[in-house]
Amino acid sequence: MAVPVALLVFMGRRFSAGRMVLRVVPWAAFVFVSFWYTAKQYRNHYPLGVEWPQSFAATHSMVLIAMMVLVADAVLSRAHPASPATSRDPLADPAG
Repeated sequence: MAVPVALLVFMGRRFSAGRMVLRVVPWAAFVFVSFWYTAKQYRNHYPLGVEWPQSFAATHSMVLIAMMVLVADAVLSRAHPASPATSRDPLADPAG
């Protein structure tokens, strides 16, 4: 699980387009997993109960990776904020 997260974080840190990938991957994974759950439930009619989540073990790793990437993006955003937009606002640029 650490290898895909490390690769995504490296891409997000190294390349400007990688940062966008780092932000899109978790949401795409969540959408995919929600459709996967819905399709499996519709197709197999799993009974409700405490065993129900065990029917979806295959997507557990994907959701964990998505959560780790989401946290990594937040950490990168705090550690390396995006450069401010170039504006001619005198309050934003005291040098004038």
